[in-house]
Amino acid sequence: MKIRAHLFFLVFAALLPILLFSVALTALFWHEQYSTGVSQGAIEQSLWDVALVVAAGGTAALFLSITLAWVLGKRITRAVSGLAGVARGLATAQPAPPVPTANVAEINETADAFGETRKQLQACERQLRESEEKFRTLTTHAPVGIFLSDLKGDYYFVNRNWCAVSRMTVEQARGTGWQRALHPEDRDRVIAEWRAALQQGLPFSSEFRFLQPNGTVTWLQGSAAELRNSHDTVVGYIGTISNITGLKRAEEAMRLSEEKLRRQAQELEQQLIASGRLVSLGEVTASMAHEFNNPLGIVMGFAQDMLSETDPSSQHYQSLKIIDEETRRCQKIIQELLEFARPKNTDLGRTDIKQIIEKTLTLVSNHLYKQKIEATSVVDSNLPHIYADVQQLEQVLVNLYLNAIDAMPIGGGLKVEAKRQSADTSGAMIVISITDTGFGIDDKDLPKIFLPFFSARKRKGLGLGLPICERIIKNHGGRIEVESRSGKGSTFRIFLPLDHRPERLPETDTRPE
Repeated sequence: MKIRAHLFFLVFAALLPILLFSVALTALFWHEQYSTGVSQGAIEQSLWDVALVVAAGGTAALFLSITLAWVLGKRITRAVSGLAGVARGLATAQPAPPVPTANVAEINETADAFGETRKQLQACERQLRESEEKFRTLTTHAPVGIFLSDLKGDYYFVNRNWCAVSRMTVEQARGTGWQRALHPEDRDRVIAEWRAALQQGLPFSSEFRFLQPNGTVTWLQGSAAELRNSHDTVVGYIGTISNITGLKRAEEAMRLSEEKLRRQAQELEQQLIASGRLVSLGEVTASMAHEFNNPLGIVMGFAQDMLSETDPSSQHYQSLKIIDEETRRCQKIIQELLEFARPKNTDLGRTDIKQIIEKTLTLVSNHLYKQKIEATSVVDSNLPHIYADVQQLEQVLVNLYLNAIDAMPIGGGLKVEAKRQSADTSGAMIVISITDTGFGIDDKDLPKIFLPFFSARKRKGLGLGLPICERIIKNHGGRIEVESRSGKGSTFRIFLPLDHRPERLPETDTRPE
């Protein structure tokens, strides 16, 4: 209001002398002409004198108006400059000089409003910087990977943990670059799930793998949700990735443990079945040994006496010889039944596997020669000694050799190998392999060959050889496996642990080499 008053005063001060001069001149002219009777020339001369006086006064008034306008304009300019300073301070967040307060109330009020706005904006800016610093600290030190994407699903921010897991930089991950971190087997599935979540407005959740440039695979649990502004409008998506590699390894270990327990349960079931048979067999064998062994010994004694007294050229000699052989075979059958029903204790001692293989091959060399079978052995030169029962281990090898010889009636090859196997879940092992080129074992018979009284060759043996071999190897803490194809031969593998020792070592024993 004061500014408008000053301007009105300047205009009025400039026009007032001229207006007064015009009114006075007109009045004087009419008064002199009609009232006094003075001549017109004298009146004009008087009016001219008055006009000069009025002109001088008007000039003075005009000069005064200009002076007042200059003074007021300077004051207004100073206030406006102060207002401009406040505006510059508002824009640059710098303090502004004080604005003069004389006669410029509106400008000062405006400047004050600008100053208050500047303070409010500075406070908001400080709060925004503090909020950004908190977010930066949170994302930098968060134990999970964090990412932000736009409405199209393109990334525009990833934190340090995300980069550490993916081995990618922030620039490499921008846009759709993050997809290159996905494992090739998971990439199409994860991208499809991500796009479906964006289109349907649903939260994203998935398990997938990152494949790092060095080949390291990391299992991750990823999740994301909508990111909204203050107006509750969706402006993008925020998500996290968590490393679950340890959990996956634990699940895999649990799965393997379950499979191992399942195999053990099946083995126990087979052992229970075999134990049931053994109970019955033990009772029958004990009775047979008592009731049948003595008469059989008497028969063998008489047969041998008669055979020694009979001339080989006699017609009864061959019959007596058959009687002797068959009674011996019966005695062997009884011994096998007793051995299976009442197994001997394992007497462990330091054993050289190479020597046992050479000795057992020598024991069956005559059989190999008769069957025209070529035998070869391949044993590692640095094979360490183990603790084993030498007699029982020889029994197992000879039994497997004889089975292989029986499987090659028209000749073939027998190969025996022994080597050290690297440590696995069962520890370090020595593996002995016996491979033949015989007629093999049918697929349907493979699961049953270690069952008591089962024989793939129905017309020969009681089916106790392999069950006895399996039991001996298990007593040594190992296992026996078979691989065979009908018509292609068979391979039996014996796994013996290096760390299997008796509960009490003899004083002369030392640790295995």
